[in-house]
Amino acid sequence: ASLQAPVLERSGHFLRGKFDQFQRHRPYAALGDAFGPLMQGLAVEPDAPAWRDRLRTALGEHAAAVAELVPGLTLLTGPMPALPLLPPHEDGQRLHLAFARFVQALAQPARPLLLFLDDLQWADEATLQLLEMLLRDDPDAAPRALLVVGALREAEVDAQHPLVGLKASLRPGLGERLVECHLAPLSLADSLLLLAESLHAPPADCEALAALCQRKTGGNPFFLAQFLRRLHAQGQLAYDRRAGCWAWDLAAA
Repeated sequence: ASLQAPVLERSGHFLRGKFDQFQRHRPYAALGDAFGPLMQGLAVEPDAPAWRDRLRTALGEHAAAVAELVPGLTLLTGPMPALPLLPPHEDGQRLHLAFARFVQALAQPARPLLLFLDDLQWADEATLQLLEMLLRDDPDAAPRALLVVGALREAEVDAQHPLVGLKASLRPGLGERLVECHLAPLSLADSLLLLAESLHAPPADCEALAALCQRKTGGNPFFLAQFLRRLHAQGQLAYDRRAGCWAWDLAAA
């Protein structure tokens, strides 16, 4: 939400994609999932004709290459002729160039684009190569208002992971614009604040629950959310409608 709000305030686009460890055989799937809903939204906007013209101009005869990755594109452009067959390597280059033009057309200063990609540790190499092209500075291209934010589990990325090579390749050109944030586990105070805000309860009332969560999850935010869902599913954390507040049973937990 903290990423989404400032983008939407500027009439921008917030896109979300997620890599799946069992879908690595589907190149670009996370990008297709991210851009598909945007195409559906633009197709029903009052200025849909302007988006159609912009995308048709940007993509030209290569529009079908992007449509294979983002089927919703045809909602704006309409049907398009099939692409001539190319060897696999040239076909990949054509897609990357076409997708870069596609993003260039969408990421306008008046409507910035933020692309959030989760679980990058499971990203396929084809997608990482495409991201490298999108993030490289092109002195011949018009400025684009694009921010890519990725999240990953560092423990699952070793020195041989393609992400390491991607960062090394991008850093000379991007410099300080390539920012890495290493998130430590939540402290007991952090967990207490999260619980107090989530349960709309005074922090003092949540101290015992926060201590239990910290012991069970070690401050891992994902595990904390899962643990709270388990407590709720088992009836140990429930909303008391009569009292108008949340209640929990630590003895049962």
